[in-house]
Amino acid sequence: MSRLKSLMLSGKISKETYENLIVGFEADAANAEKRRRTLVDNLSGLHKELSEQAKLFENLISSMEAKLATSAVTEDHYVKVSTALKYGLEETIREMESVSDALAALYKEAPEPDQYLIDRAMKRVEGGSDHQPR
Repeated sequence: MSRLKSLMLSGKISKETYENLIVGFEADAANAEKRRRTLVDNLSGLHKELSEQAKLFENLISSMEAKLATSAVTEDHYVKVSTALKYGLEETIREMESVSDALAALYKEAPEPDQYLIDRAMKRVEGGSDHQPR
């Protein structure tokens, strides 16, 4: 946007062209930010679900250990079931780490934009009349 402003100030593009392009760029920036926030929200929700799933696996494994200790299940049954539960827990943790990495990348690659620009762009997207160039 700063390059576009310098083109206008140097007379290489008209003020009208500048204003038309800025409106489009700011709208695109606002839409991209909306999509990024939606993705962050979705990934955060998935991370929470996976965390709850991991706790469930841990509780089921503990329950199986308690059943084995009280002889409520045979050792063979315990080994089969606890092995399956441990595989499920490991995969859940792997997926949770992958989601965490994706969230970290989103924050690193797309830091929070200048709120002033987002507010102006949102007004334009929603049909406002803030057409003053920066």
